[in-house]
Amino acid sequence: QKSGKTSLAIKKALKLSKKSKPYYIATYIDNYNDKEMKKRIKHHKLQRADNFITIEEGYDLNRVVQNKGLYLLDCLSMWALNN
Repeated sequence: QKSGKTSLAIKKALKLSKKSKPYYIATYIDNYNDKEMKKRIKHHKLQRADNFITIEEGYDLNRVVQNKGLYLLDCLSMWALNN
């Protein structure tokens, strides 16, 4: 947690997806009104700017991962807690 994994993953995804915009799947669901998480989410949005196609999905990943392309899933742990 808070070790820079998302920053590193964003950089790697952008490096790997040269031909098309990568997808960013945000899995966090704010069921707890967590102020710290809201700050982190805002920071993540600023980091990825307009370089990703953002999909917010906390439950059904099969529904959103349908196209060819590069997908960055943030965060598998949050997704598991949602389900």
